[in-house]
Formats: sequence, C-alpha cells, structure tokens
Amino acid sequence: MLVRFSRYAMILICMPMLASCYFTSLHPLPVSSTIDNALLGLWQSAPASDDKESKPSYLLITKYENRVWITIFEDFYRASELYLGYCSVIKGEKYLSVQLSKPVSQGTTMAADEGFLLVHYSISPTGQLKLTLLNEDFIEKAVSQKSLSGTLDNKEVQLTASSAALADFLGRSQTRDFLDADSLLTAIKVPLPSLIKPQASPTHQAP
Repeated sequence: MLVRFSRYAMILICMPMLASCYFTSLHPLPVSSTIDNALLGLWQSAPASDDKESKPSYLLITKYENRVWITIFEDFYRASELYLGYCSVIKGEKYLSVQLSKPVSQGTTMAADEGFLLVHYSISPTGQLKLTLLNEDFIEKAVSQKSLSGTLDNKEVQLTASSAALADFLGRSQTRDFLDADSLLTAIKVPLPSLIKPQASPTHQAP
C-alpha cells in the first residue's frame, strides 16, 4: 500500500499545505537502543523571518517504550496529528522514522499507518530543533539507478530497501546531497504549561 504524506501532514505544523506528496519507506531506519532524551518536551515552531502574522504551533514529544509519541498542535490546546517515531543515528547524524497513528474503528485504540517518513534532525547548542526532509529528487534518482531498492509509480516513490540497506546508503552519502536545502521545521523548547489552576488559599476571618 502506497501511503501519501503531504509535506504539511507530518510534522509540518508551521508550513502551508503543499499539494505534492512525499516518498515513504516500507521499513524504518535501524532503531537506536535508546531514546534521544534531548527530543523530549514541548517545542514551539519558529516562524519564517518574513512571516509576521502566523501564530506559533506546538510539537509535543514524549517517550513510549522504545519509541516517541509526536503530537502536533495547530493551536495550544487542540491536537491535530499524532505520530509514532523511532530514533536512529547513522554516522553521527540523527534521524526519525515516523508513522501517522490513527484511531481504530472510531475507537480509542491507535494503529500506525504503513510506511515511514524519514526525517533528519539536529539540536543546536542554543537548543533549536531543526527538522529536514530527505531530498526527494536525490532518492528518486537513486531508485531509478538501482542503487536503492524501491518502486516508482508515476514518479511516486516508495522505498522497499531493508533498514540495514537504508543505513548503508545514507552512511555512504553526503548530507548536503540527500537533505533538502530548506529545513522543514525549526522550533525552540518551551516549558510545559500547568493545566490545573492553583486553588486560592482559604481565607480566615479574624476571631
């Protein structure tokens, strides 16, 4: 099954909806044995320097077993998307393999979509999170040249390479070649809000 992700639909809370679809992978990148704790917390999107009107959106990343939950909020209290993500490190570069998670049969049980979206991430010394998609043209060329296993259906790409093969391919490539020139999202970590208002202390009348 070919799963389509728009560039907005994944973690793209601060970007406008784009019509183009993005490639997915049948397999995640090799999963790290530990979660990157630096990812955990509440992140607020940083608007583009020429965007003076858009309101910030939020990304809540929490730990779940050997994975992370990624919850996207289009405003402060309304969740719009939920993803499962796996952390990976390849030749010192950090990645997330993410799957859209949806309720099962209108219930509360969640199931992940088939297909993974592969995202490179970095956290600067000043604490800024930067997410960058893999360059689709680079990946499409690799598939067409048989240097990476995948299918091309009307120029829609789905990677079928194993986790190990994906890691080997990325490890042999330069990040400047296979990452998009523009980052998908930049964000800063903000304190988690208190959802319970403190109760006022009882007043006592003087005797």
